[in-house]
Amino acid sequence: MPQDHRLTIRLPQELYTQLTACGWPGQPLSAIVRHALQEYVVRHTDQPSSADETAVTLAAMAARFDGLQDQVETLATRLESLATSTRQTMADVADNGSHGRHLRADNGGHVRQRATTTLQEAAATGRHPAATRRQQHHI
Repeated sequence: MPQDHRLTIRLPQELYTQLTACGWPGQPLSAIVRHALQEYVVRHTDQPSSADETAVTLAAMAARFDGLQDQVETLATRLESLATSTRQTMADVADNGSHGRHLRADNGGHVRQRATTTLQEAAATGRHPAATRRQQHHI
């Protein structure tokens, strides 16, 4: 069994508070500090922790990359579909532009005629125009 060494360190209150917030409930602070020191030593000696850890890290990175690549391809397909749909809609609007203006003018005339009729009927019966409209819709 390897020999363990015991260290005593002093921490400012702010760092101690941050350190306790890093772990999960019940995790000893010594485990957090030990893990942080191991990572520090690895980073500063440029040695990977172990071949297994490196392989697992690379596999996880490759899986994330594949997932991101799939998402980007899906988004690109959806974007192209949306662009095609928008171009088709704009072309339809351009093709029907004058026809649409003609229909709107006809519809506006119809609405004006219906409103005039409703007001005339309301005046003749002495009823409020809204009551006349409700009566017309229920008949």
